[in-house]
Amino acid sequence: MKPRVLYLISEYSLRNGWGTCAVNWIEGLRQDVAHAEILTMTGARNDTAPWPVHAILRSAPDGCWKSLAMAWDEWRITSRCSGNFDIVHSLIEPFAPLGDRLAKRFGGKSMIQLIGTYSVTPARTSWRGDYLAAYRRAKNLISISHFTRRRVLEEFPSLKIEVAHLGVDEKKFSAAAESIKLPYFLFVGASKPRKGLLVALEAFSDFRRDHPDFEFRIAGEMNQADDYNEKVRAFIRKHEIPVVFLGALPHEELVRQLQSCTAHVLPSISEPFCFEGFGLVHLEANLCGSLTIGTKESANEEVIAAGKSGFLIPQNNPTALANAMREAVGKIARDAKQVQQQCVEHARKFPWDHSVQSIRKAYRTLTPEK
Repeated sequence: MKPRVLYLISEYSLRNGWGTCAVNWIEGLRQDVAHAEILTMTGARNDTAPWPVHAILRSAPDGCWKSLAMAWDEWRITSRCSGNFDIVHSLIEPFAPLGDRLAKRFGGKSMIQLIGTYSVTPARTSWRGDYLAAYRRAKNLISISHFTRRRVLEEFPSLKIEVAHLGVDEKKFSAAAESIKLPYFLFVGASKPRKGLLVALEAFSDFRRDHPDFEFRIAGEMNQADDYNEKVRAFIRKHEIPVVFLGALPHEELVRQLQSCTAHVLPSISEPFCFEGFGLVHLEANLCGSLTIGTKESANEEVIAAGKSGFLIPQNNPTALANAMREAVGKIARDAKQVQQQCVEHARKFPWDHSVQSIRKAYRTLTPEK
């Protein structure tokens, strides 16, 4: 029998990492599910989905009001979603306690995806015990990287956690017909300390000493009031480096930017409670035919083939990053077509179906025979 599934997600769209995971998992499992209801955060900008979507959830934050917010969410969910659910699937960690509660309410089994930082941050809060209980009672815990799995086990020992890497969709990302690269490096995503944007700009400032015709482009939203982004802007002004703020781009334009850049740059910085869980954009850049630069001692090591699909450098090391930028320029100058081919071939090793298969297997195990 196919299961009835209740999904708890942030939003149903491709505008951010959480949403991208949700879209690909839910779409990939569509034929394996009898019926589903999708619950997203209130105010989410949801795209069209294969199942009913309810933007009502308020209990993601782990603050003092979480208990009340969960009670409110549970009441609203039970008033909108009728019948029982075989599986309550929390696709982001902040909804793990709510998913645990709903599984009891609907007589189903709980599943949780472990994506990154938010799987371990509760360990520093009064909600540690609630998350540990939710993790232990879940019938399946699936991490998107070995790096994330290791960090979760450091904070919550003795859990059984499977690893299933994320994937990249060839229908949404592809290389250009001609392997023509323009003189710019591209950073994609929200500007946060863990993504290493300031380090990237420090490296680019060094790189421009012998490549003054290059510019640095940033695709993503920047919080005007954020202290970190003020440091970023101050550095740009002080060193007078050519930076183009592209803002949040439509998908088609993002693909064009990824296709044309000399290399994508995301020098992730791993701290105990602030890290990149996977680094999916590295594979998206590769599938668009571009090199990518990431860091060692992070999940980047699981997705970048050093010397082929990109470069791995030490964290917080602008000099090493500047040298990697120079290597990217040289590699493209020697054989741009081969670079494009190697990048695409590497990205194809990470189809979304690998990730979906792990969930599909769990669904079949958890679904009762009727």
